[in-house]
Amino acid sequence: MQIKSRKLSTACAAGFQPYPFDERDYYSVNIQVIVSQMEQPHMAGHLILMRDSDRRMEPGASALVLGVGGDTLICVAAILEDHKLHRPMSLDLLWQVLQRGQDISKRDWKVLRVAIVELRDSTYIGRLFFGDADTGNVVWDCDCRPSDGCWLALKSRCPVYVRKSVWEAHAMPMKQMAQSGSTASVVIAAEQAQAGNPLTSIRGDEPEPLKRLKREMGVALHEEDYATAARIRDHPFMQLHMRILEHRKHNREEAARSMERELEDLIEKQSSPDRQEG
Repeated sequence: MQIKSRKLSTACAAGFQPYPFDERDYYSVNIQVIVSQMEQPHMAGHLILMRDSDRRMEPGASALVLGVGGDTLICVAAILEDHKLHRPMSLDLLWQVLQRGQDISKRDWKVLRVAIVELRDSTYIGRLFFGDADTGNVVWDCDCRPSDGCWLALKSRCPVYVRKSVWEAHAMPMKQMAQSGSTASVVIAAEQAQAGNPLTSIRGDEPEPLKRLKREMGVALHEEDYATAARIRDHPFMQLHMRILEHRKHNREEAARSMERELEDLIEKQSSPDRQEG
């Protein structure tokens, strides 16, 4: 039985195929953190991922907002604040295991990069890439929570990437408000004050459910409730609406009208559950 187990392990290792990664398909980002609730045990906050080219958060810059809480939030904030924790957290234990693995390994390997590769069922999917420190060749990669991956990236000083398609679909406008102590305090711009912003500006001929979502988005942005804003942004009605506007922006009127009918059908189905069941 032990021999079979070893053979299976060797076969898996030999057949490993790394997750496909092409740097041209990704944006390199830097990490900041804001804390919205300091009372334990309900500490919660957000990681703000800014493109390296937008590091100064000038007007018009965008960011990907990730909800984070608990030990991960504490650990990320501790690194950004250069603060040493009194006792190790769960991620510190993981780091010790990785360091020990490097010490006893016959190969020089490390965390090469962290990437956010997709949004699946309203959840961002991260990927950790481990490999040869000298050649950059990937020897293993795995699924991860992006927040944990960001902590590992900060700890190992490796780059963080976001797939361009994810960024372009889900990044949100930002502006810098203040620097409070050790963490960068940022807030999503009050978009309802920006004429013509598609996330909050309302046209009279838009469906009422879409108008309601935009009003809720305005409130969430005003109250700096990023988690709610992100959920509203990812709502199917809002996603279809943004795609319609994108088609119109590029003069694809036929595609825009087809998608408008799709939005109307979706709204009708969700507002008439009895009819849908029948």
